[in-house]
Amino acid sequence: MVSTPGEYQVGLIGTSFRQVGFEGLGPATAALTDYVRRAALKEALGVCELVVLATCNRLECYVAAAKLDAQRLRASAAKFFRGELRADLLQVELGRPAVEHLFAVVSSLDSFVVGETDVVRQVRRAIESAQAEGLAREALGHVFDRALQCARRVHTETALGSTPVSVATLAVQKIQRHFGELGPSVSLLVGTGDMTRKVGAAMARYEQGERIFVNRTLAGAEELAERFQGRAMSLEQLHRDPPREIDLVFSATSASEPVIPAETLAPAIAARVGCGRAPMIVCDLGVPRDVDPSLEGREGIVLLALEHLEVLAELNRTRLEDELDAARAIVRDLSTRLSR
Repeated sequence: MVSTPGEYQVGLIGTSFRQVGFEGLGPATAALTDYVRRAALKEALGVCELVVLATCNRLECYVAAAKLDAQRLRASAAKFFRGELRADLLQVELGRPAVEHLFAVVSSLDSFVVGETDVVRQVRRAIESAQAEGLAREALGHVFDRALQCARRVHTETALGSTPVSVATLAVQKIQRHFGELGPSVSLLVGTGDMTRKVGAAMARYEQGERIFVNRTLAGAEELAERFQGRAMSLEQLHRDPPREIDLVFSATSASEPVIPAETLAPAIAARVGCGRAPMIVCDLGVPRDVDPSLEGREGIVLLALEHLEVLAELNRTRLEDELDAARAIVRDLSTRLSR
């Protein structure tokens, strides 16, 4: 039994890109974007507390109750997601294995990019949101607090935090390799999340080039445009009057369906076809995809998604293998202590 206030049992049910691929995560993640659906999931699972952790590479539900049954959790979750996630692709852990998994996740040992720090903010946001919504209380609050403490130890006592990397870092590396020292002439950056901010900061280091920041609300785009010396457009404005010159599109939103249809990019793509110009680079890190997938393979465009960054992510994991062993030892030690 994991030591929690009230002596609740702690469990995990979820999946990641390793089980279902990045495309497979999209529909299930979209199903939990609002409080009503999360509250319905809590009721469907029959648990006392629930925290949903949804990132670009995982969807995990941490639960607490006086007694948990693995088969019932799996069946209830599969029924709730209505075929979006098959039961056999769901990972279910109870007790110490669930806690150890959470500790490994927040310490970035199970991340798409090992050593990244974005997951700490995502985990903290997940527990704070669940507590604010009344979906989680002391039991999971205690476990998540210990998990965040574990992450601090891992990044302090190993070299995983010495060279911070993230999905956005890998995307920037790809972009810089393609455009070289001059950078893109016109960049379209969609969304206001952490990844868009990091790419916006990287693009702002180029002395030349125009940066257009796009968001559903113009105010969100204006904030980034002012910060990174660009101009702002609302998503509606982009659809109504798309730029005819675009070298780079970067998008990373949590929208439940594509926010950039093919016709929005059509004028800029047409301007590149048949005249010897390099293709437009579209880096789509949305889960589900932000850009109309029908554009993949078309002339005049190169589409990069999360799966295209896997080679770089694996090289990063190999480089840090020795540090991973030390980090895993810390995770095992702290999760075992909580389970005594």
